[in-house]
Amino acid sequence: MKGTRFTLWELVFVIAIFAILAGMLLPVLSKSREDPHRDVKRCRANLKQIGLGLLMYSGDYDGYFTVDTDNPSSNFASLDGMSLLVNGKVYTCPQSITPSTFASASNYAYIGSGLKDDNPNPTENSLAYDLFGNHPTDRWMTVLFIDGHVQSAVMGTEPWARNNTP
Repeated sequence: MKGTRFTLWELVFVIAIFAILAGMLLPVLSKSREDPHRDVKRCRANLKQIGLGLLMYSGDYDGYFTVDTDNPSSNFASLDGMSLLVNGKVYTCPQSITPSTFASASNYAYIGSGLKDDNPNPTENSLAYDLFGNHPTDRWMTVLFIDGHVQSAVMGTEPWARNNTP
């Protein structure tokens, strides 16, 4: 019985086929390893930036957060007018179906109108939160608290995430 031997060219050809297959499969495999909560993290980062802008505003106005007299519970127009947040992308939740780069049409609801930054419950009282519909199937909710920290949770798992008005 004669042994089977591969020539150098056959071996190179087989290795080339494996390299092509690996090149086609690696991008698919790397996408499957992406963080499924990536957009929630971006949403938290946006609210954190808005929170820093609100804290800078309160520092200039005796500790009071911005008051929007026209529509006190809907936007961050005072921040936009003072140029505290230069990049308008922070006003848009990455998963929103209606993106906006303007503070007056933000994907986040501002509920801190007239509050003071020395609030007795800064880790419990919120300044802003996601609008309903920002996340697929509306499972997630992200909230900005007076002390500047941001928290995300699945709806109903935290006391502040029981409904859409923390």
